[in-house]
Amino acid sequence: MASSSLLLALLSLSVLPFLMAQEGNGGGHFRYATMYWSKTDDAMSNTVEITVESAWRRSYSSRYFTEVIQSGETVLQINGQVPPAVHLGDGTTRYLDAVKLTAMSESEDWVLGTQVITHTYNTPNHRGEPWTISFGGCCRIDGGVNRGDGSWHMETTIDLLTALRSPRIVSLPVVFVMDGPADFETMPLRVSDAPAGSRTVFSLADSSSEELQITVQRQLASLNLNTAALLAGAGGGHAVLHVGLVAVTTDSEGHVMSSVPAEIMVNMSAAMERPAFDPSTLVLFGSDAPAVAYVGFEFEANLRGYQAVGVTDYVGYTVGVLPPGVQMSTVRGRGTSVSDAAEMTLRWTPCLSDLGLYVVCIDIVNSEGLAATQRCLRLSVELDQRPSLSISLDGMEIAENGPPPQPLYIGRRYHFMVSAIDSNAKDHLTIAVNGSLPPDAVLLDASSSATSAMTSRELVFAPKHNHGGYNTLHCFTATDACGTSTHCGGEVCVGRQDTVNRCFRVMVQRCEYTLRAGEELQQIANIYHSDWLQLWSHNEHILSPDEALQPGTILHIGRTYDVQPYDTLEAVSQRFGMSKDAFVALNADMMGKEDGQAVCTSIQDCQNLGPGPGQMYQWCILPSSCTGQRASIYTV
Repeated sequence: MASSSLLLALLSLSVLPFLMAQEGNGGGHFRYATMYWSKTDDAMSNTVEITVESAWRRSYSSRYFTEVIQSGETVLQINGQVPPAVHLGDGTTRYLDAVKLTAMSESEDWVLGTQVITHTYNTPNHRGEPWTISFGGCCRIDGGVNRGDGSWHMETTIDLLTALRSPRIVSLPVVFVMDGPADFETMPLRVSDAPAGSRTVFSLADSSSEELQITVQRQLASLNLNTAALLAGAGGGHAVLHVGLVAVTTDSEGHVMSSVPAEIMVNMSAAMERPAFDPSTLVLFGSDAPAVAYVGFEFEANLRGYQAVGVTDYVGYTVGVLPPGVQMSTVRGRGTSVSDAAEMTLRWTPCLSDLGLYVVCIDIVNSEGLAATQRCLRLSVELDQRPSLSISLDGMEIAENGPPPQPLYIGRRYHFMVSAIDSNAKDHLTIAVNGSLPPDAVLLDASSSATSAMTSRELVFAPKHNHGGYNTLHCFTATDACGTSTHCGGEVCVGRQDTVNRCFRVMVQRCEYTLRAGEELQQIANIYHSDWLQLWSHNEHILSPDEALQPGTILHIGRTYDVQPYDTLEAVSQRFGMSKDAFVALNADMMGKEDGQAVCTSIQDCQNLGPGPGQMYQWCILPSSCTGQRASIYTV
């Protein structure tokens, strides 16, 4: 990943150029530090892991730096005029003797590393008060507006009765801020790993400075700097400021859970000839809500920037500590103009163990070492959400287990859309039938959108002459993908696979037939074992049996009959002079019913089967005056 365009180096660096430099650099070499902590999984002990993240001048070479290689990783042992030390609050002191190198920048002249200190306390807190952990040493880099070439000191607190972990302040070690037309220039302040439901508030470690302010907009904090005043105080067009910050986390009731510190080096300049992020990239950082990466699916963010004013040899990127598994591409383009922008792509396929909120801070820097103000990408790793499944007809969604919003008629063709949508645009959805399709219906192949995880399948159903009274629930499933990753321990299913089910009721109108072009009364009558006179008698709107019938006309092919208790198919068909086949052709829901089997045995039972509250269950009948029973049920 090392190149003239990409000003970033990550783990496994076998050679550190600054170790070969000559000794005798002036001033200190400390640039940046923060601390954060978490309790280990051992529920029976008060063991915590305290992480010290620190950055040092890359070009500084003296006995204060010692390099060793452990398990293929570069580890630094750091000393100083006052050795950097972590005091754990119970009389224990640890030194920076195993700082694992995580990032470095040649142009901005820093190396960044972390050391994890595992420590067990005798009690969850110190006599009712938090344990106070401090980190300090000497010396800072010289030449600053404040605190230059002096010692540093910061503190964090641990009370295992109020919190099991602290948030983490995330920043690049050196943040560039340009003097602009506004009274105050802004740099973002970001945290990750805050406990769920908590609130984190930033404050300045030194609140006496009038040139620094912390503001909050839409729950996101920023540090505002009066660069004009600070530069004027430094007596030139460039100044370095050491900014101490404290982030305090409180629970929903306002009780303090923990506090963590950070000291950041701010590099201020009045120079205008510096690179900038492209507006399309700034959108990634400007959203109130974090970007979402789903477990098992690749997240991709494209970075683009250039220097539009002045001349530079090339433009590259400085990237802070990355979550495990994140990959950065090489830089494409020199970044010396809008047309030759420097582009880099961040890719990550997170694992189940990566669930949580992450922050990655990035700046864009030119070959002269001038950079844009850092931007921080907030990234929430989440489990893939369940897809949603809907069924619609003519653009109107059908309620779960309900019928279509419009009646279905024999002789018409209906196009239902079965659609699945997933919030994960990289997901793959499959729609399948759960059970059976309506008779003679066809489910077409899926069509997918190229811009989002949306899949649809079209269900085509054209009720035939013997489908009147059809009333059946039909169901479909939508299943999403499980996700894959090459670095999640060989798991077959990295994330979560979900299947959702959706049903709707297909109900075809009884006794109603939609005429098609060229159809006549006698043709329809033959289908139903009747004659044109019978059909004509049921359709008063047809004035003459000889008139040409208009396609789309609704033809009544019988009349409805309220089913009575203990009615059977055999008894009712005989009474009205209908054959069993003719009766079933008009009442598809009676297909397969046994002769002599009562449909309902009480008025309430018959109403329960009806189309609506208080309505009786109905059959369609087409009586024959020639073969029907002459006596009624009232004949004595």
